[in-house]
Amino acid sequence: MPEGNKLLLQRGALAFSHPFKDPPVKLPDWMKEKSASLPSQPSQPNLF
Repeated sequence: MPEGNKLLLQRGALAFSHPFKDPPVKLPDWMKEKSASLPSQPSQPNLF
């Protein structure tokens, strides 16, 4: 695994298998399902 990917995972990125086992059209649903189980992150303040 490339070093950059390891850093992304340490910062909370979601890992998925490559190749993705489901049709690509299912990736957004997979991401929503996985992200729902993550701890909530504080929102970024508005710049304006």
